[in-house]
Amino acid sequence: MTGIEVALILNSRMRLALALILSLVACSSPQKVEPKKSSAERAFEFTAEPVQKAYDSDSGTAFGMKSIYFARGQATLDETAQASLKANAAALRVRSKAQVQIEGHCDHRGSFDLNMKLGDRRATAVRDALAKLGVPKHQLSTISFGNEKPVVPNATTEGELQRNRRANLVLLTQE
Repeated sequence: MTGIEVALILNSRMRLALALILSLVACSSPQKVEPKKSSAERAFEFTAEPVQKAYDSDSGTAFGMKSIYFARGQATLDETAQASLKANAAALRVRSKAQVQIEGHCDHRGSFDLNMKLGDRRATAVRDALAKLGVPKHQLSTISFGNEKPVVPNATTEGELQRNRRANLVLLTQE
């Protein structure tokens, strides 16, 4: 073999290798390049609080409305509940476009079915009382969670149990 033949063979092998490399690069998926973040931005990712999903009376974020508390096994509204309901009704009457879901809750004592029914009676009692105080019923809806969403999980004292026996007013829409 002459020098020219060797050079042609090497040249063709180099062209083949270059073509192979270029085809592999062209077929690979593009890599996303993430912009670099400052140390403050990275720290914020790990310390940011979750976005609150609802405005409600349990957390005090529904324009000052208060949750309504009940005695064990009861859906009747005592004097303290009546006072809270008057304040809640006043807040709702001036917000005629606000939609509120009234959640009925129970402590963990009793069967699932009993607590679901009791939660429903509690939510309905609050809805009816608000309607009597001038809040249009079309602004109000009810749901029972029974003992499924306690404010105080694993409650043992009477004070903790009482906090779970409640009607929570959840603001679904605002004006």
